[in-house]
Amino acid sequence: MIIPILCFSCSSTLADKWRTYERLQKEGRTKCEALDLLNVRRYCCRNNMLSHVDLIETLLKQQPATIRKGQE
Repeated sequence: MIIPILCFSCSSTLADKWRTYERLQKEGRTKCEALDLLNVRRYCCRNNMLSHVDLIETLLKQQPATIRKGQE
């Protein structure tokens, strides 16, 4: 899925924090520490960041379905 731009509950912006969040995790920070450093304090925002699964690269690799004749 695409990174959520806004929190679904409180409409706080999240998309601008995603790359920094990933970088902090690669540096060895825990998820909790990374969210604290980014000032993501609300439970709803933390839930959106923690539960997000980045599937865009997987979806881009798939081939489009072929249309059979007569199903157009």
